[in-house]
Amino acid sequence: MKHRALVIDDDTEIAEAVGDQLSEWLKHAHDHAPCVEIARKHISERRYSYILLDLEIPMRSGRGVSSVQNGEKLLQEIVASPQQANVPVIIMTGHGKDSPSLAVEVMKKGAVDYVTKPFPTTGNTLEKAIREALERAGGKGVVAGAPVESGQAANNNTVSGITSEIVFYPDRVELWGVKICDGLRASQERILLDTLRTEGSKGGEALSKLICQDPSQNAVSQCVSRLRSRLCDLFSSSKRGRAILKMSF
Repeated sequence: MKHRALVIDDDTEIAEAVGDQLSEWLKHAHDHAPCVEIARKHISERRYSYILLDLEIPMRSGRGVSSVQNGEKLLQEIVASPQQANVPVIIMTGHGKDSPSLAVEVMKKGAVDYVTKPFPTTGNTLEKAIREALERAGGKGVVAGAPVESGQAANNNTVSGITSEIVFYPDRVELWGVKICDGLRASQERILLDTLRTEGSKGGEALSKLICQDPSQNAVSQCVSRLRSRLCDLFSSSKRGRAILKMSF
């Protein structure tokens, strides 16, 4: 199935250059949105394989001032959108000097990667970021079709050996039908689960930075411990949970 991307950038030349790269190098289809208003329209009508988002965009085409705040708010909307549940969002940014701290912030908000502009020709290229994002997402893409229902789960529901018993929804994560985490992508538990789902057990230091921005602290271990305690409390406090524990262990 052919992949389709949504390119959100108010610079027409950059959008056209990105579109050429997608169609010629990757053989992907794409739609273009020069502002938040048009992006919202596309997002409400069609599900995408991935989204390329320039943070500094205006609210309406040809009107208003472009701002990073507009892009950040749109990123949060995309991540929370049932139609785009678990669709990778890659940030395109011209704020090269701010990229380390900006990367942490946008990934906390739900982005999977970021690429600086002008786009590098080696290293973390746009093509590399797209291929890796699709690989982590399971390589499943959509050209067009009906929006995903708000209760539909992602295709990739495996976390470190746990199979389809753990399910990622836009507004929550469930284990054997019991809600173990809400849909706030910036919460430490959700960051932990989403990262384990896409990266497995690799990249502990990067995960630590995402959780607390200080790799010297044992943030990952503490977060896992809190999640484990939460699971024990959840499953031991309900009749359904106790039944599941008896069947599973």
